[in-house]
Amino acid sequence: MARHGLLLSYVIRCGENDVAVVYGMRSASVWHVYKILCRQDYMHLSVGTSAIHLAVQDVLAHFTFDHIDFGYGTPHAEFRSTHVLETRGLVLLHRARSGTAWLLNVHGRYDALNGALIRQVKRFRK
Repeated sequence: MARHGLLLSYVIRCGENDVAVVYGMRSASVWHVYKILCRQDYMHLSVGTSAIHLAVQDVLAHFTFDHIDFGYGTPHAEFRSTHVLETRGLVLLHRARSGTAWLLNVHGRYDALNGALIRQVKRFRK
């Protein structure tokens, strides 16, 4: 993946020791950060924060991205001047025996019937 320019990860060293890894990949306009791993004996030095800041500094100096995507979740620290939180999905909770459950069931059956009809039409066209 690195040979093809997709893997974009960083190893942060302190002298001879690897102290953190920022594992990420790139797409056309986004750097996707999947994991930040740190040595526990360096945590008191905020090695994770330092690692991501060094990696972001290098990314901004050498690449052109529209966004840096840290994935889903809730950040442990809020950096309001640099981070923009986006809502990417909603979760619908409902009772198993409710009007919503019935509508979802009907929609699922309709979707399956529609898929079967499309497959039949494609088969007849062949």
